[in-house]
Amino acid sequence: PPVKHSIVEVSSFMATSLSLSSSSHAKSIRSSIRSYSSRSRLGLTHRHRLRVGCVLGSGLCRRHIMASSSSSDPAATLYDMPISNHGARVRYAIYAKDIQDVVHIVSPNELGGLKGEEYLKRNPQGKMPLLVLADGTALPESEIIVQYLLDAYADRGPSLKPDDAVSRAKTAYVCRHHDMYIASVQGCMYRAMPSTEARATQLAELYKQLCVLESLCSSPEDGPYFLPGTTATHADGAIVPTMCFCFYALPKYFGWPGEHKASLSAFPKLSAWFASCQASDANLKKVADEVTGALGAWDEGGRWETVGAIADVKNTEYKWAYP
Repeated sequence: PPVKHSIVEVSSFMATSLSLSSSSHAKSIRSSIRSYSSRSRLGLTHRHRLRVGCVLGSGLCRRHIMASSSSSDPAATLYDMPISNHGARVRYAIYAKDIQDVVHIVSPNELGGLKGEEYLKRNPQGKMPLLVLADGTALPESEIIVQYLLDAYADRGPSLKPDDAVSRAKTAYVCRHHDMYIASVQGCMYRAMPSTEARATQLAELYKQLCVLESLCSSPEDGPYFLPGTTATHADGAIVPTMCFCFYALPKYFGWPGEHKASLSAFPKLSAWFASCQASDANLKKVADEVTGALGAWDEGGRWETVGAIADVKNTEYKWAYP
């Protein structure tokens, strides 16, 4: 009768028999183990029925692994909302790798909201996004979640990582710059601030860090993506959603030269990349549309007036439009 085995037991058992198998069968078995290992890491082991059959022939011992699971039962749940630029970078990875069948996206309200007791048990910071695996493991922080998904589902969809070490390091640097120096001050565009001066100070810092980001962005002749090449990386997924905020709020509410929702005159490379990457990658456009649509809903609800941004900009003692 069928029995259940852990992936460690199965891997050990199969490794023992690999030396007896032909190279073609060994490759097939290794592929099966890798595939099953990936699912097991996602907490699905207890849902899979593993059958190991032994067929003797031509002196070779062949093991066949068959696993079954329900695609309606997700391997992970992402708690997120369309307005979140950090969550959008995770959603991009999910869309690009076409893993919506195993990673379901739901509102944090399913756990009582960001400040709800159940949510805070899983992420004490009370922020989104949050990924919860089937075994209950909670993974907060967008870049951590993205890297997990890229590793766990390496065999599905594009890798979203450059092939060479230098390009991978550059991609990581772009994401780190975004997370440390832009995300830390982006709230000045749309949140209530302790003072008008605080908003103006952070806005000046945002301009400075966007200038750095402009210097890191590839030129149009180098391809449609943030870094030179013919395929998008997770850096594109990280930067597009945040630029949705910048292109939406800065021209309309802070007087920066540019086209509302589309560009900023001070950053020609970022503006060109923002358009070209969406034209080349439907999933980047999808997350951009999600974020921009949510910003529009904020706008209709009077967000910028409510948080005091409109009143702050009327104070001519401070600089608001850059450059």
